[in-house]
Amino acid sequence: MGEIGAPPWDSLQKGLVYFRWARTYEANAAPIVSYAAPSPEYSSAEDQADYRGGEALSVQHFLGPNLSGELVQVDLPALGNDFAIPIFIIQGEYDLRTLPDLAKIYLDRINAPQKQFFLVPKTAHEPSPASWDVLLKILLERARPFCMSAAAR
Repeated sequence: MGEIGAPPWDSLQKGLVYFRWARTYEANAAPIVSYAAPSPEYSSAEDQADYRGGEALSVQHFLGPNLSGELVQVDLPALGNDFAIPIFIIQGEYDLRTLPDLAKIYLDRINAPQKQFFLVPKTAHEPSPASWDVLLKILLERARPFCMSAAAR
């Protein structure tokens, strides 16, 4: 896949090489759930080519040719640390694209009525059966009661 050197990278091509290697490692470390499987109505070769083209365009737009696109410019701490809603981070243990240590540091700086970090063992960046289970549990046991009590006020 080519040598890209140490981060930070300065080109989309280098970032994509890293993402391909990360995806390969993560797939070997943790099961991946295919949540984007097309329905039969949209599974023709033309539909799949259109999807891949749209995905490539989105990546180019949000990451940018020099890795300075909209997504890279997001500065979460600059948006503030005070939230009126619960904040839960569900993080894969083997995630190489959103590093668990950095996500935890960010959460520790947040003020929210509830906050919790969930490190899901044997998962990576992509959804897995275990991460879906954690998400459902959080929605039912934490987010739903909070929303119901807020609605009652």
